[in-house]
Amino acid sequence: MFLAAVAAIVLRTKAGFEMRTRVDSLEAHMQALDGIRGDLEAKVAGMKSRSDLAPKAKLLGLRFTSDTELQILPVPRER
Repeated sequence: MFLAAVAAIVLRTKAGFEMRTRVDSLEAHMQALDGIRGDLEAKVAGMKSRSDLAPKAKLLGLRFTSDTELQILPVPRER
């Protein structure tokens, strides 16, 4: 009986160590992905800037609108 209890404790402890190793690995992977996400978000923010878009738009024959060309359209509210 005692050996069975000890064996169960050893198996449970071993499983716990394996699970902890896996969790640590996943946490490290998540941190790496968070770093990549931050880099990509910064890259997207830079690509949306007017200074980056203007040369590309000019090559396509496009231009930015002036303030006098903008017209705000009201959206009716649902009741």
